[in-house]
Amino acid sequence: MAHRYPFSVIHPEQHYGQRVAAYFNLHYKVFSLKYGGKHGNLLSHAGTCTITNAVFEVDRKGRARAIREGRKNVHAHIIGSVQQLGWNLLSDAEIQSLLASGFKRVTYDLKSKHPDFYLKDSICYTPISKADRVILSGKIALALI
Repeated sequence: MAHRYPFSVIHPEQHYGQRVAAYFNLHYKVFSLKYGGKHGNLLSHAGTCTITNAVFEVDRKGRARAIREGRKNVHAHIIGSVQQLGWNLLSDAEIQSLLASGFKRVTYDLKSKHPDFYLKDSICYTPISKADRVILSGKIALALI
């Protein structure tokens, strides 16, 4: 499949196992991945991505600046080792299968009173800071804790 976005890697398997920071790109509506961490250079864009040994980070100063200025900026990342990149989004059946096998939906909302990533389907606010495996697809993040 021809890549529709700039900075899309031609052979993503060459980058598997590499440390990346992923965030949702509001312009392209896909995930952007940076080499090495949140201050690295852009590696690629991807519709789906699997990250292992993931850490969920929210930059407090970036969040405060976004709220103060009323403009969104990149201040929330999922950092870990990339295991898979692709463009084919997960189907609803695949998502339901992952949820049944123990994955949990994770979200982050700038507008809420909760300053961290948190489990979406929990009755009460449950922050999340680490996961063994995270699957990103479309606007969905699924974590295996």
